[in-house]
Amino acid sequence: MMSKYTLRCLVAVIGLMAFGPTHAQEDVNELRQALDELRNQYEQRISDLEKKLDTAIESKAAAKTSMTVESQGGRSVRGNEFNPSIGIILNGQFKEFSQRTAPELTGFAIGEEGERGTGGLGLDHTEINFSASIDDKFYGSLTYALVEEGGAIVTEVEEAYIQTLPGAGAPAQFKFGKALWTLGYLNEQHAHTDDFADRPLPYRIYLNGGF
Repeated sequence: MMSKYTLRCLVAVIGLMAFGPTHAQEDVNELRQALDELRNQYEQRISDLEKKLDTAIESKAAAKTSMTVESQGGRSVRGNEFNPSIGIILNGQFKEFSQRTAPELTGFAIGEEGERGTGGLGLDHTEINFSASIDDKFYGSLTYALVEEGGAIVTEVEEAYIQTLPGAGAPAQFKFGKALWTLGYLNEQHAHTDDFADRPLPYRIYLNGGF
């Protein structure tokens, strides 16, 4: 016969067995609910941080675009305003002509600049050039030539002009002053760029070598 103490223990064990799984399940449910709430909170925080990051990136890109537009709209070409480009060209030559007498056209005289020089080694006119951007709209150039006339070296202004820069608001570029103008193929080229000792006869007769 089972004692009262044993019976009481058996009842207690049965009670615990009946109560334990239900209580444990409630704890698991509470933990799951807490984890879900915590996960939702972190997901919301991550979403907020991503939105802030996107906003910051867009603001930075917009500011960079604005700075680029402003720099392009107010573009200033003044890098060498007070630092002009200076060039010196020594035009050494060796001349040899197939005809000793220069050809001529009847009724047309050849000017002093269009005359042939002497053959052999020599130094043709030397050029000294100064050029610079005056501001964002104009460019200036000054070219001196050292030439021999009558056995003496003289200085003369070969070019001195101001030219508009591209994008200055004008539909075309304009040049003002003394310059070798665009007339034919060779006229605007300086003598040191020529391939031959003298220029074609029409240039020497009609343009005195260059106009």
